Amino acid sequence: MNFNGISITHQQKKHILCKEMGRDSCGVHYPASKMSSLAEKLGGYIPGLIRKIVGLKRIGGYTLTATHLNKELWIVTKLKLLALGVLAATAVSTAHAESQWTVGAGVGVINSPYKQYDRDVYPVPVVTYEGDNVWFHGLGGGYYLWNDTADKLSIMAYYDPTHFKPGDSDSHALRQLDKRKSSLMAGLSYVHNTQYGFLRTALAGDTLDNSNGFIWDLAWLYRYTNGALTLTPGIGVQYSSENYNDYYYGVSNHESRRSGLKSYSADDGWDPYLELTASYNFLGNWNVYGTGRYVRLSDEVKDSPMVDKSWSGIFSVGVTYKF
Repeated sequence: MNFNGISITHQQKKHILCKEMGRDSCGVHYPASKMSSLAEKLGGYIPGLIRKIVGLKRIGGYTLTATHLNKELWIVTKLKLLALGVLAATAVSTAHAESQWTVGAGVGVINSPYKQYDRDVYPVPVVTYEGDNVWFHGLGGGYYLWNDTADKLSIMAYYDPTHFKPGDSDSHALRQLDKRKSSLMAGLSYVHNTQYGFLRTALAGDTLDNSNGFIWDLAWLYRYTNGALTLTPGIGVQYSSENYNDYYYGVSNHESRRSGLKSYSADDGWDPYLELTASYNFLGNWNVYGTGRYVRLSDEVKDSPMVDKSWSGIFSVGVTYKF
């Protein structure tokens, strides 16, 4: 087998990948049900299919290389991506674009469920483009496979800010754990517009070989406009696969011995959420926006010894200008 130009055995390659993940176990997770198994395969296959369709070679100046391990899974060389702009994507994507380009800046706050964990505050540069074939929202973007007034189907990729840095926790036990990294997710997204609101759904899998998991998001939103003010409330649910939850909230046997926490393997779970986006137009093309999401965590996350909250949240405010 050839891995980035070097001939190695399958077992050697598996050992390298497991070591990169920072886990002491190289076992493969298999979800309990056949449906979950099929979804896991789809979550790993979609990113590879996207790269084949659009010929994706580079993102943000970094070269992507992929090696075909089996029929369902592609492994992508790990990248370092900037953690800026992702929070603004929610606000921009829920508004109708009157022009193709929007730029701006703001600040975003992520409230993590991890024990005694620092609240993350990010600067949020906003760069948005809406075209007939291609769109960008923050650090998310996609290519339309179908695009009309009622329905929009895209292949897409976006930055998932979920992460864990041991040094950001004031808990001595959590500071002994391994780092969990943010990732680049890729998959399919679909929007269906009606006079009563719009359906938004997306299925995306990890492309950086961090969790090897996937996320399915489903939400219903309603856009209300009164003069210069636009409000878009929404309700939704996010399904996180077993691999995804176990990577971010599981505790391996090695970590347990090192930290004193009990070992824990997380299963898949459903996280319901509420969100609200508000924007106000002033001075022609200028807008001020605010967006927030409150997430009620699943039992699989709440039962983790790494977690001491039953919820998590994201909030962002900023100013934009439309060209």
